[in-house]
Amino acid sequence: MKIVIAPDKYKGFFSAEEASDIMCDIVRRRLPDAEIKICPMADGGEGTAKILAKNMGAIPFTSTTKNAYNEEVSFKYYATDTCAILESAEIIGLQKVKSPLCPLDVSTYSLGCIFSHLTKEYQNTILCIGGTSTVDCGIGFLQAMGMLCKYQGHIIDEIFTPRNYLHFDEFILPDIANQDSNSHFALCDVQNDILRPDGQDMTLFAPQKGLKPSQMPFLRQMIKHITTTAKWNRKNSIAQTIGAAGGGLSFAFAQLFGNIKLGAQFLIEKYGIQHYQPDLILTGEGCYDTQSILGKVPHAIMNTAANINSKFAIIAGKTDNIPTQNKKSIIDTTQFHPELPLNKTTATIRLRLATDFAITQFLNNNL
Repeated sequence: MKIVIAPDKYKGFFSAEEASDIMCDIVRRRLPDAEIKICPMADGGEGTAKILAKNMGAIPFTSTTKNAYNEEVSFKYYATDTCAILESAEIIGLQKVKSPLCPLDVSTYSLGCIFSHLTKEYQNTILCIGGTSTVDCGIGFLQAMGMLCKYQGHIIDEIFTPRNYLHFDEFILPDIANQDSNSHFALCDVQNDILRPDGQDMTLFAPQKGLKPSQMPFLRQMIKHITTTAKWNRKNSIAQTIGAAGGGLSFAFAQLFGNIKLGAQFLIEKYGIQHYQPDLILTGEGCYDTQSILGKVPHAIMNTAANINSKFAIIAGKTDNIPTQNKKSIIDTTQFHPELPLNKTTATIRLRLATDFAITQFLNNNL
């Protein structure tokens, strides 16, 4: 019997590696003869670079820069002799911000400065996109990479923020876009359009970055202006359809390099889970909700399991408005000892019990 253990992090409680160890311990107790493949997962956001680095033999480097709010922050990236791996959240992530959140007043420029440096120092780069504090559609990132912004034929040299982007009517990308796109690629934590009439787009994530409801109409106007009204000297067909990650940062990256992948799917392929042909895949994350179907780890695992005819269980720290499809395979850990106060000890107990329950359901053919 083959078992794959492939959870994402449970934010605030376990890294993907810690969750994998807890699940593995229960699997070994229940199924001592099983062949187990441990695959800590990430979706392209926080934690992706560390997992990739371990797989690629990259070593960590630490430096300092400014975050989106011009506050000094330390950040970590990983590198081999030829490839650098950087997470957007390490520099412009929400967890890096001390100031009150005001996303219309900040940009991705500082991230672009660091990434521009890495593209000059290393033959290959991987940018992990997710968890940003920004909503600037990556315009600041592109300016740092050398993009020229124009208004009525005049070049605008200032580094503006989203409140001023309606004054840009033309974008001229730098020659770096002519490089081999396989040299530089990005991993995204979600796959949805940058702007849609039904609102299932980049604006979904704006409130958690501090955007006020009264500011939403302006944000949508700004996105529409950048993506459909302003001229681009090059167009990339995938830019809008995978443009929502990182407050539109994936839109910008796609315009420049055109090489973007879903982080969860990339790791699934790198681990070779499809070829392993497991009987059961155990996955999970801190909260399984409607956003999970946009490319998060559990949804990617569910699709992989369906493609290779494997059973799966999604062990969620909690659930919220979960999709009805495959509901029997979604296990909410809060059903175990709900009377206990929520802390890491309780979370550990619940994850262990939920994993044990998942194995029972699998053995009883109830997944």
